[in-house]
Amino acid sequence: MKKYLLIAALIATASCSKPAEYSADGAAATSANAASETVQRIALAYNIGITLPINKIDIAMRADRAACENAGPDKCQVLSYNFEDDKNSIGASLQLRAVPEWLSPFRDARAVEMGKLGGKVTSEHANAENLTGEIRDVAAHMRNKIASRDRLLAQINSKTLNARDLLNVQTRLDELQSEIDYSSSQSAVLSGRVNMSTMDIRYETSRGGINRVALAPIHQAFENFFIIFFQSLSVLIYFFAVVLPFALAYFLYSSLRQPIKGLYEKLAQKKIESKD
Repeated sequence: MKKYLLIAALIATASCSKPAEYSADGAAATSANAASETVQRIALAYNIGITLPINKIDIAMRADRAACENAGPDKCQVLSYNFEDDKNSIGASLQLRAVPEWLSPFRDARAVEMGKLGGKVTSEHANAENLTGEIRDVAAHMRNKIASRDRLLAQINSKTLNARDLLNVQTRLDELQSEIDYSSSQSAVLSGRVNMSTMDIRYETSRGGINRVALAPIHQAFENFFIIFFQSLSVLIYFFAVVLPFALAYFLYSSLRQPIKGLYEKLAQKKIESKD
C-alpha cells in the first residue's frame, strides 16, 4: 500500500508542478537561441586616461560618478571607484557599466569636460570581445538539458516506472533543473556584458608645473628634520642623566675640600699646642 502511495505522490509532483515551471525555461531558451543564431554578440570595453591639475582630480572623479548615478541603474552603474592621496602621488579611478546610448555621448564629452577643469584626455582605448560563440554554447547546453528533462517527464507521465526508477528519475530531474538554472544565469551574465559596455577611467596628476612627486624630497626632509631633532634631544637627556650625578658629586667635593682641610689643620694645631 505504501509503495502505491509513494508512486502516486511522485507522479502528481512531477506531472503537475514541474511542467508549468519548465515550459517557461523552454520558451526562454528557444527565443534566446533564435536571436543568437543571427546576431553577432559583441562586448565592448573602454579605457580612458585623463591628466588634471592636482586639485581637480577628486572633483572630476566625483562629477563623473554623479553623472552615472543620476542616470539611473538601468542606464549606468558604478562598479568601483578609488581615490589615492599620499605624500608621493595623487590619483583616482572610476569603473562604469552603461548602455551604449548613454555611454557614447558621455565618452565623447570627456575632452570638453576635462578641458573646463584645466585637464585633457591623454589616452583612449577600446576592446571588443565577440561572445557569440560562448552565448551559442550556453544556449545549446540549455536546450539539451531541457530536452533531457522533457524525456524524463514523459517517462513519469507514462506511469510505467516502478518506485525505485521513479525515485531515480525524480533525482535526475532535480539535477537537470539545477543545471538549467545555472545555464540561464550564465546566459544572463553574457547578455548583460553585451547590452552594457564597461568604461575604466584613470585620473592622474598633470606633469606640468610642480607636483607632489617633485616636492616629495622636501616633505621627506621636513619629516626627517623633526625626527632627527628629537632623537638628538633624547641623546642629550640620556647624557645629562648619566653625567649629572658625577658632576654634582665633584662639585660637592670641590666645595667642601678646603673647609674640611682647614678644619683638620686647626685640630692638628690644637693638639700640638696642648702637648706643649
